[in-house]
Formats: sequence, structure tokens, C-alpha cells
Amino acid sequence: MRTFRTNVFCLCFVICALLFAMGCAGEEQGPRGLALPEKASGSKEELEESPDEMLSSFSLSGYTKGGKKQWDLAGKSADIMTEEIKLTDITSKVYGKSTDMTIVADEGSLNRVDNNVHLEKNVKATTDDGATLTTDSLDWDAQNGVLTSEVPVEIVRGMIRARGIGLIAQPALNMVQLKKDVTVQLSLDEPADSAQRQGHIVITSDGPLKVEYENNLAIFHDNVKVKDNRGEIFAERIDIYFSTQAQGDEQLAGMGGMGIEKVIATGDVEIHRGANITYSQKAVYDTDTGKLTLTGQPKLVIYSTEDFSQLMGN
Repeated sequence: MRTFRTNVFCLCFVICALLFAMGCAGEEQGPRGLALPEKASGSKEELEESPDEMLSSFSLSGYTKGGKKQWDLAGKSADIMTEEIKLTDITSKVYGKSTDMTIVADEGSLNRVDNNVHLEKNVKATTDDGATLTTDSLDWDAQNGVLTSEVPVEIVRGMIRARGIGLIAQPALNMVQLKKDVTVQLSLDEPADSAQRQGHIVITSDGPLKVEYENNLAIFHDNVKVKDNRGEIFAERIDIYFSTQAQGDEQLAGMGGMGIEKVIATGDVEIHRGANITYSQKAVYDTDTGKLTLTGQPKLVIYSTEDFSQLMGN
């Protein structure tokens, strides 16, 4: 009998302990029984119950060690897991040194440990100076301040429309690298009667392509082909330097109203103009003087002296 009473007492004690533990756990639950996210280092989170009690509004801000805001993230929380918060209807703002970027996406997730963000479906990033980036998948590395993607990406900035697969970029798109299968279209804003009018230019390469907008430089790698109404250039690498046109004391924003200042092609260079072809290891074309300089065992195959004279800028 004593053993029976002892067992009953132990059973009651266990049940009471379980009920007490469940009650304590319930006090830490958020709306609809979801666990509230922990505060991330250098960030501030807000989670509010939405009117329909199905989704919750979510906002997060990141700051530097000095207290300067680096980025904002807002959306609807569809699901909160241990380390990852699922989001929909996302709007993010990234604050740069000279310009800010706004990014929107249909879906995504936030890693609560490192504050890295993954965005997908109808992702579009727009900078204050008019550049746009569109893709179906984009990742934001909060710690290093880098945007990356492994899927097709299109970037439009001023006269440049660039497409490729894979991306590494700074948030303000001042530096952009497309990894492979690159196609760039240049629509140059020049007078119709310009003697050296460059018009519409298409450049393709296996990649990568690196564009340094602040330095007005684009660098194409591997099987590069440049085509315009004057002919074609083939090379393993082509560096294009863009010229800027001043408007008062300020340059036209977003690389608009610009032309090509200089083209440097290196590695198995071929220049086709009509039936004429030049071969060299390096070619430098200066648009200001119209001078083409070939170095590294240059070879000329001439079929039309008129086309060749135009090619050499004479």
C-alpha cells in the first residue's frame, strides 16, 4: 500500500512539473504561438500582429559600430523558424556613401544569426541615381556589404544595358561583376553628324565582365567580340574607357550622355572592317584622334584600301 501511494505521489509531481513548464514556455510565445525572434547584434527588430492574424509585419535595421544606419528591411513574416525568418512582400533599403539603393522582392528569408538576406521572385534593385538591377534571386551579405547572385541578371545604367549569369556587386552598383555569358549593349549619345559616330555597340564575352562605374571603365574577359556599324573586334580581353561630358560643374548622372574614349584589346586581336582584317597581340584605339595602334607582330590583310583607310582613321 505504501508503495502504491508513493507511485501516485510521484506521478502527480511529474504532471504538475510538466504543466508548470508548459505554462512558462507559453509566456515566451509571440502572436499565434510563434516564437519571438531574438535581437540581432547591431540591429533592431519589430514584429507586430497583422489584422488578419495570419501574417505579421516585420522590420529590421542594421547599424555600423559607430551607430550609423546601414540598411532597413521590411516585409511580412510568413514563418519564423529557429535561425531563419521567412518573408513576403519585401522592401529593403541599403544606404551607401554617395547613393542609396532600394530592393523589392516577392519572397525571401532573413538569417537571424548573421543578418544575411536571400531574396527571390521579381527581385528589382534601384539606385537613387537611376541604375536598375533585375533578377529572380539575390543574396545580401550584411557583414561584407556585397550583393551576389548565381542566376541571370540584367543591369541598366545610363547608356549601358548588361546581361549575364552570376553577379558580384557593391550595393550602390558602383562596381559590378557579371560572371559568365555576358552581353552588353551600348547606346551612345552622340551628334548624328559626328565623323566618328559610334552608334549602337554590342559586346559579348564568356566572362567575367567587371564594370567600375566610378572609374568609367569596363573590362571584358575571354572570347570578347565587339560589333558596331564599322566592323568587329575579337580579343581575349578588351578594356573600354568611357569619356564623360560635363554639364556645368557636374557630370551627367548614371553614365548617360557619354561616349567611348579609348579601347584597348589584348590577346589574339582581330579587327575586321569589311573584307580587311588586322591581326596583332594588342590594339589601342583612341577615339579622340581616330588613331589605331597595333603591337605584337601585327599583320594586315587588305582587300579594300577605302575600308582600310577608314579603319586606320585616315
